[in-house]
Amino acid sequence: MDIKKLRIMTRMTQKAFADYFNIPVRTLQDWEAEKRTPPPYVAELIKYKIEKERLGMLRLVEKDHGEEKVLMEGILEEIIEYLKENEEIYNWVLDEDPTAEMPCFDGVEGRRDLECELAKVDLSWWSLEVREIA
Repeated sequence: MDIKKLRIMTRMTQKAFADYFNIPVRTLQDWEAEKRTPPPYVAELIKYKIEKERLGMLRLVEKDHGEEKVLMEGILEEIIEYLKENEEIYNWVLDEDPTAEMPCFDGVEGRRDLECELAKVDLSWWSLEVREIA
């Protein structure tokens, strides 16, 4: 995974990411613009730290009549993939409301996009939510 994807996964600005990992901003900009290439071990160390400290991690939560159940935790891409592979989690909504619009996860690029898609199957008493893991 390249440095830019790692930064986007954490939802940090270039400055915040550079400060957090003690990298000069200009160096980060050069890496992202592919003007320079970081040593492979640097990308691996950054990835390891992100995973260890759970930066950019999200939690998919099912709310049913006030009860909450964590369905999975992961980065945005993993949650989208999980939802695509497990349509039965939300497709039953069509039984309740045949006119309901089903979510489409193909164009989702960020958490806000995902929240908009999940809002399509919000029945007030049942919903799916994405939360940032603190």
